[in-house]
This record gives sequence, structure tokens and C-alpha cells, in this order.
Amino acid sequence: MCSLSIRADHVRVGPGMRLDGLYDALHNRGRTLPAGSGATVGIAGLTLAGGLGILGRTHGLTCDQLLGAQIVLADGHTLDCDEHHESELFWALRGAGSGHFGVVTSLLLRTVEASPATAFHLTWSHRHAAAVAESWQHWAPRAPEELTASLLFTVPGAINEPPCVSLFGAMLGADLDTHALLQGFSGRVGGDPQTIHVAHGSHHDARRYPTALGDQFEELDRASSQPARLQQVGVLPPHASGRRPGSTASQPREGAPCRRDARARLQALGRGLQPAPDRCDRLSCRSSLTGRC
Repeated sequence: MCSLSIRADHVRVGPGMRLDGLYDALHNRGRTLPAGSGATVGIAGLTLAGGLGILGRTHGLTCDQLLGAQIVLADGHTLDCDEHHESELFWALRGAGSGHFGVVTSLLLRTVEASPATAFHLTWSHRHAAAVAESWQHWAPRAPEELTASLLFTVPGAINEPPCVSLFGAMLGADLDTHALLQGFSGRVGGDPQTIHVAHGSHHDARRYPTALGDQFEELDRASSQPARLQQVGVLPPHASGRRPGSTASQPREGAPCRRDARARLQALGRGLQPAPDRCDRLSCRSSLTGRC
């Protein structure tokens, strides 16, 4: 279930392999996979359901990297499918969800070069929240494909704790390009960030940064005197054109996920809302740029 066989530009992996082990093995070969940042996420469920990650705007979804799969059907028959064999089943396996068509026992995935990247995290006072949001609306749709970023507005559970505005993510390429892009965003806001963290390094390190930051947000939430809150999340996901080598972004790779040209997606989450007489409802809004609109 956790088998792994790495070749020059592809990898064959068992469905039980988790991302941390797969990333580590590919990192030793200078390769990586356009996938998510969660270390304990299984590769099969991620691939069959689509698969968002920091390389999504450049290389597409994880399901776009699927070259072939072995699957056991409900009647017990085993099939090998790819673009030329059982092509309709192969199309469905690329993003339509796991467990709908059979049990996948092996995945053949395309890998890409693990390019250096720059991770960043900027915060502003809540007094700049409106300006940051307005700047994001102009900045995000025109951002380069190498950039993955999220904009997070958080109001803590405790009423005496100030709200916070965070911009975080990663960008492939030189750190100077990232600095210039972030300076352009800050210039639109018209107010300097309260804190700035920018770190250039390997793709392996940059991929881990959003996960570590998310853990920090969760820890702060748990440590709050009144952590219960209502959270509303607005997501602008990867455009995920899934470009074939040499093709253009206007030639999307065929696969089950639809609406890849959508400007945005909205996701609403409710987390442990416990109304208290001494506070009003808390709201956290997040907009994520991992795609082009």
C-alpha cells in the first residue's frame, strides 16, 4: 500500500503513501509533486479528489499529474487505465473523488523539478483591513503564476484581543522578485506591515511554511480565553490550467474538476460557535490566491 518507485520524471506509488514520505523521497532526487502541504494527507485521496498546492498555478492540480492507475472494480476485476486504455475511467479518476469507481491500488504520477522558492508572511493592523482587502482585489487577479498566497482576516475569540490581517504564501524563483511583488502590494495598501517575514530556500522548505503557519493559527485559537468563533472562508483556488509542456494556459488538460476558469470560490465554515453574553459573534474571513482569475 505504501510502495514507491521513482524514475527520472515520474513516480509509481501505492495509495497508502502519505505526502511527507513521498515529498522526502522526491526531494532527494531534486524532484517534487504539485500537491498539498499537509504531511499526513494520503496521496490517493488527494489525487482522486483534485489536489491543491503551492505549485497549482504553475503546474496544475495533483490529478493533472496522473499518468496512469491500477484499480480494482466492484466485480473484482483489475484494470490498468491511462489516456489510451479505459480512457473514460481514467478521466473520472482525475479529480472526481475517491471510492466512487473502485479501489485504486497504484498511481503513476508525473513529477516536476523542485525549484527554489521564497516563503513570506506579512501582517497589518486591523485599521488597514479595508485597504488590504481592496488592494487584494486589484493585485490578486494579475499576480504571476509563480505566486501562491492567502489573505486571512481573523477576529480572536476574546473581545479584548485585536483583529489581525495576514498575507502569507510562497513564490517560485528569485527572492528579489518576491520582495518587489510584496512591496508593490504594500504600496497599494498605503500602510507599512506590522511584521514582515521573508525566507528564500528550497521548495521543500517553502512547502512546509504554510502548514507551520496554519499550526500557529490553530494554537493561538486554542490558547484564546474564548476560542469559539464563527469562521467564514473565501477561497480563490488554483486556476490549475494543467498545461501540457509547450501548451498555453488557454489549453486546459482534460479531467474531472470543472470551473477552472472561475474567478473565485466561496467556502463557509462554522467552528464551535458558543454565544456568550459578554461578546458578539466572531468572524474570520480568508481569501486564497492559488489561481489566476
